[in-house]
Parts: sequence; structure tokens; C-alpha cells
Amino acid sequence: FQMDSDKDSMLYVSFNQDNTAFAVGTERGYRIYSLQTPSLTYYERILDGGIGLIEMLYRSNILVLVGGGKYPKYPQNKVILWDDNNGKIITEITFNGYINNVKIKKERIVIVCDKTIYIFNLLNFQQIDTIDADTIENKKGLIAITYEPKVNLIAYPDKAIGYVRVKSYEKGE
Repeated sequence: FQMDSDKDSMLYVSFNQDNTAFAVGTERGYRIYSLQTPSLTYYERILDGGIGLIEMLYRSNILVLVGGGKYPKYPQNKVILWDDNNGKIITEITFNGYINNVKIKKERIVIVCDKTIYIFNLLNFQQIDTIDADTIENKKGLIAITYEPKVNLIAYPDKAIGYVRVKSYEKGE
């Protein structure tokens, strides 16, 4: 696929959890591309500002957005949970530093800042955990989560250089 111009340049790209679509954050908003049709079709939302991180919740209308680019739509220290059907914010969470990565699944949202990883329950937005003592500064936002509904694992850089730490969360935590 090809973006239209410099003012609509690509800032971020991510697949949804079941690989049926992918989202592209741009300097003007975002695009959602469907992989379920023979030709690559897309939907675009112009937000008059850049989206530096975008994650879809499967094929639902729920997106996670973080501002980015030359003229960010939202501050880069704020996570926006967005309802695309209604074109409005469901909730927003503000942090002290920049957000380097975000992952979402049906029951969790994981936010990576420079020195801390935050885990929230997606259903009620209650914070489940903060990880900072056993990880390093993470400007690249390195994180992986499992998308299997009954498995709640996250992997992130350990404090010991060259090691990865894997942490498990049980249902309901």
C-alpha cells in the first residue's frame, strides 16, 4: 500500500490480535486496513494531528491511541482509549513520561514508559501492577504479550543486560 503524501506519512503500524486487520498511525490520524477481502481495503479517520502509536482490540471499534509525529493529536504522555464507532474518547490515562509502547487484549492494557511498565484491567481501568524494579530504561518500548485469552504473560527486558523477564498474571488479577 502507499500513503498519499508527506503530510500523511506513516508513523506506526500494528496487526490486530487475530491478524485480520492492521492499523497505521499517520501524521493526520489513522487508517485501518482489512485483510479479510481479496483486495486491501481501508478505512481512514482524519484527526488533524499525528498518531504515533495505535493498537486495535481485535476487529472491534475500540482502539488505543497515543499522539506522535510533527504535530501530535494528543500529548505523548497520554493513552487514549477510543471508540471509533462514535468517534470519541472512552477514557484517557496520563503518565509522567512519554509512552513508548502499548499493547491491548480483551482483559488487559499494557503501557510502556521509559522506566516503568503499567498493567491495567481493560474492563474497569484499574491498575493491576507497576513494573519498575526488575526492568531497565526502555526507550524502545520493548514488550510482548500473549493474546491467548486464558494465558496472561508479558515479556520485557530484565535488569540484567541480555536477559528477558517473563511474568504471568492469572485471570481476575
